Formats: sequence, C-alpha cells, structure tokens
Amino acid sequence: EEYSAAQLMYYRLIQKQYFPAEIQALEAGKTVAKDSKLSKLSPFLDEGRILRVRGRIQLSELAYESKHPIILPKCHASLRIVRHVHHMQKHAGEAVKT
Repeated sequence: EEYSAAQLMYYRLIQKQYFPAEIQALEAGKTVAKDSKLSKLSPFLDEGRILRVRGRIQLSELAYESKHPIILPKCHASLRIVRHVHHMQKHAGEAVKT
C-alpha cells in the first residue's frame, strides 16, 4: 500500500514539473489549451490527481489502468519507470533502448 502511494506521488511530481499549465486548467474545471501537446489526448485528473488519457476505449471492458493510461513526459524519470517495470516483469516484451 505504501509502495503504491509512493508511485502515485512520483507520477504527480513528474507531471507537475512537465505539465503545470494543463494540470492547473483541469483543476480549475477548464479544458486543456488547444496548443498543448496533450490536447488530443483529452486528459483528465483522476481521483488521485493523476493526469490520464480519456478516449473511446473508456467504453471497453478493460481494466481502468488500461482504458486510462497515465500521461508521462519523455524524460529520464519516465525512462526509469519503464525500465523498473520491465525488470519487475522479468524482462517481458521488448527491451527499452537508450
């Protein structure tokens, strides 16, 4: 439980650093600006204040995390997350290239 809470905090910190205007707009009940890189993803803040993708797939029967993936920027922190998950999944799937 503490590990999950720490993960969410880490995601929030990364998102706050890279997407402050988008988060501020969504917290104010507005939509993301059209010139934002995220505008085509129809982003929203979930109940944990995590920025996620909204789309047509939300009508599917997939798990919540699959229907609404977390939005992370292309940065070193995100790469570390991907590498960690890859390692935890016993190197399943394609390896992350540097």
